[in-house]
Amino acid sequence: MSLQGKRVVIVGGSSGLGLATARAALARGARVVVTGRSPERLKQATSQLGDSLETAAVDAFDETAMQTFLEQQDTIDHLFVTIGSYVADHHLEAPMEALRGPLDTRLIAALHATKYALPKMSKKGSMTLMSGTAVIRPIPGTSMSSASCGAIEGLMRGLAVDFAPIRVNALRAGFFDTPFLDEALGDQRAAVVADLEARLLVGRIGRPEEAAAAVIFMMETEYVTGSCLTIDGGGSLA
Repeated sequence: MSLQGKRVVIVGGSSGLGLATARAALARGARVVVTGRSPERLKQATSQLGDSLETAAVDAFDETAMQTFLEQQDTIDHLFVTIGSYVADHHLEAPMEALRGPLDTRLIAALHATKYALPKMSKKGSMTLMSGTAVIRPIPGTSMSSASCGAIEGLMRGLAVDFAPIRVNALRAGFFDTPFLDEALGDQRAAVVADLEARLLVGRIGRPEEAAAAVIFMMETEYVTGSCLTIDGGGSLA
């Protein structure tokens, strides 16, 4: 159940929940590499976590690039895929290309990562995919985000059966204080967060390190597979 000396690959780990998970894994003695599309963000990640963090500029949507990167790994003990996106899609009024964005982004990144990581995975290893509470509590105007999370949870369960004994799980995340939240809400962030904090059972949105602790739990606990761990401050109930 220890991460000491284990190889952890985090796809989309240059900020937010991925970076917080990298920090937690490093603190447990893991050898961590994070990927991202932005060399600048990767540089910032290294400046925050130190030279023990490895980084790779890889576009998760580029199948060849992801395949090449993962084939270069000697072995992988734990894989965490954090990629996701958002589009305002009230009444599906957005163009079809935009509507496909959240589904394509989340699902394609997960497919590329899991497909090409599999040959390198330790038999006692794990894969963790990123879902969200929109799958069970949809928000008006975000139908495709709900659809993307549903696709990920279906994929996770299928792969848990198909990839066994490698464990496959998903993190069903609520609202966290991350750059992704800033990008999704824009200038409405303060108002939306205030409303959330009034409704959430814990009275606040989540901190990235809390989500990271959940991911670490799924990496370390060898009896967990095919599961979706919800961490949302009670948002599914409120």
